[in-house]
Amino acid sequence: MPSAANKIDASDKTLRDILHSRKYSIDFFQREYKWERKHIEQLLIDVEEAFSSCYKLGDTIESVSEYDSYYMGPLIFCEKSGVSSIIDGQQRLTSITLLLIFLNNLQKEREDAEPVEDLIYSRKHGRNSFNIEVPERFEILEAFYKNREFDITENSNLTIQNIYDRYQDIKEMFPENLKDSKLPIFIDWMKEKLVFVEIVAYSDKNAFTIFETMNDRGYNLTPSEMLKGLLLSKIEKEDFLYDLNSVWREQISKLHYYSRDEDLEFFRAWFRGQYAETMKKSSAAGTAREDFEKIGTSFHRWVKENTKKLKLKTEENYYYFVKGDFVFYSDLYIKIKNLENHVTPEFEQLNYVTNYSIATSLSYPLYLSSISKTDSMETINTKLRIIANFIDRFVVLKTVNHQAISQTSIRYSFFNNIIREIRDLDILELEQALKDQLLQIEGGFENLKNIYTYNSNRKFLRYLYARISQYLESICGNQSDFYDLITARRRSGSNIVHLLNDGDKKSFSTEEEYVNAATNVSSLALLRKDSDELEIDEYNLIYRVLNKEYLSDAEKSLLSKKYPLPKVKKVGLEWVEENLNFLIKVCEDIWINSPLDGESPAANNV
Repeated sequence: MPSAANKIDASDKTLRDILHSRKYSIDFFQREYKWERKHIEQLLIDVEEAFSSCYKLGDTIESVSEYDSYYMGPLIFCEKSGVSSIIDGQQRLTSITLLLIFLNNLQKEREDAEPVEDLIYSRKHGRNSFNIEVPERFEILEAFYKNREFDITENSNLTIQNIYDRYQDIKEMFPENLKDSKLPIFIDWMKEKLVFVEIVAYSDKNAFTIFETMNDRGYNLTPSEMLKGLLLSKIEKEDFLYDLNSVWREQISKLHYYSRDEDLEFFRAWFRGQYAETMKKSSAAGTAREDFEKIGTSFHRWVKENTKKLKLKTEENYYYFVKGDFVFYSDLYIKIKNLENHVTPEFEQLNYVTNYSIATSLSYPLYLSSISKTDSMETINTKLRIIANFIDRFVVLKTVNHQAISQTSIRYSFFNNIIREIRDLDILELEQALKDQLLQIEGGFENLKNIYTYNSNRKFLRYLYARISQYLESICGNQSDFYDLITARRRSGSNIVHLLNDGDKKSFSTEEEYVNAATNVSSLALLRKDSDELEIDEYNLIYRVLNKEYLSDAEKSLLSKKYPLPKVKKVGLEWVEENLNFLIKVCEDIWINSPLDGESPAANNV
C-alpha cells in the first residue's frame, strides 16, 4: 500500500467548502499576488453573467439550489501536520477574498444580508485571523474588512500595492445590477455554486509534481492555440505553412511580453472591434449568447462559425488573414500597449486614461474598431488620439454627473452605438460621431458643486486633480511629472488634502454648511507627501491656487490671462463659490473646449 505521504485526494468543492473557517498558508516563493485590473474585470464579468443567466425575477435564496454551478478551475493544496498550504490557486482565492470583503461591506446595512464573514476571517486556537493567512497582508486586509482607508507607502511591496489596486477595481467595477434585491441571492450563489476541483497532496514533492504537470507540461490548448490550428489547417502549401507558423510565433511572443495571456486579450479586442455585430441585451436566464459574449469565452469557435463574415474561403484568404490582418492588428494593439505604458509626446492621453477609464473589454475594441488596414500612419495616430481623448471625456463627464461607467452598466449601448458605428469612418466622420456621443451625456462641470470626497471616489478625485494640476503647470511653463501627481505609492507622490480645518467652522452658518464646504472639490487639492521638505513654490500648483497663497507674480500673470483667479481669502461660502467657478472653467477647457483630435492639454511639459 502507498504511504500516507504519497496519497492524493481530488474532489469537487464549493466556495463555502473551500473557505468556510478553513486556514491556508502560502509558501514564501508563492506569495506574490500578481493579478491585474483586467483579471478582476473578467472575474466580475464571468460571475455576473453566470449568475444572471440563472436568475429570474421573483427568485429567492431558496431558488439558488436549482441554479447551475460555475466552474472556477482546480486548486492544489499540500497538507502536512494539519497545515494546508496553497500550491496553485492563490491568485483566484486572494481575489475572491477581496470580492467577499467588498460584498460584506456592501451589505452591512441590509436586513437581508447573507453572511460571508466566516469565509474571510475566523477564529482558530484562540486567535482571529484571515482564512488565507499571510502576515504581511494582515494590515491591508483588516483595513478593507473594517471599511477603513489604507495608505500605500514607499515601503509597500508589489503584492500590497496590487491588493490595494484590485480592491479599488472591485469597488469601481462591481456590477450595479447586482446591488439591488438580488445581492443576497448572488452572494448565496457564489458560496454554493462556485465550484472548484480540490486536489490535496500530502507531500511537497507530490504537490509540485501535480502543479508542474498541470501548468508546465500540460497539453490543454488555449483558445489562441486552437485558433492557430484552425487557420493553419487550411494551408496546404508548405512554404505558406512555414511562413505563417513563423509569423504567428513572432507575434504571439511580442504579445506575451506584456503578460502570459495578452494574446487572448488581443484576439478578443480584435474580433469584437472589427467583426462582432451582436451583443445580448440582457443577462436574463435563457437569453442567447451573441457575438460579443462568444468571442469573450471561445473566440476560436466563433471564428470557425463565422468564416463567411471573415471572408475566409480559399487557402489564399486564410494566408492573408494571418499574414496581413493578424499582423497588422496585433502590431497596432502592441503600439497601443506601448503608448499606454509610457508617456509619449503627442500621445499622452493614452497613458493618462489607463489611470481612470472604461473597462479594457470595451476600450481595446474601441481603438481597434476605428482603424482600417488602408489607413496611413498619420491617420492611425490621429485616430488613436481621438479615441483616447473621447474615452477621457466620456469617463470624466459621466463621473462628474454621477453616471455609471462600469462595464455592465454601459457595455450594451457602448458596443452598439459606438464600437460598431465607428468602423470604416474617416477622421472627420470619427470625430463628429464621438462628439455626438459626448453631447448625449447629461450635465456638465457645473455638477462639480455636488462632488464630495468619500472612499469610493478617491481614485477619480486623484485623477481629476492630477490632470488639473498638470494643466495649470503647463500654462505657467513649469515642469511636472504626471506619475508623481497620480500616485500615492512613492514618497514623492501626492495626497488629497483638505484646505479647510476645524478652525474654519466659525466662517459658516451651520455645521452642515461647513462639512459640505470642507469635503467639496472646491476645498480639496493635491499636496506632495514630502511637502514639509519642499520650498513653498514647489507645492503642486492646484494647491497653491486654491489656497490663494504662494503664487509667484509670474504665475499669477500667466494664469490670469486665461482665468479669473480666485481672490477671496476669507473662508466662507464666497470662498467656496470662487474656487468652484475657477475649477469649472479649467475643467471645461481640459475636457470640453480642447480639440478632440489634438494632443492633450498640458502635453508640452511632461
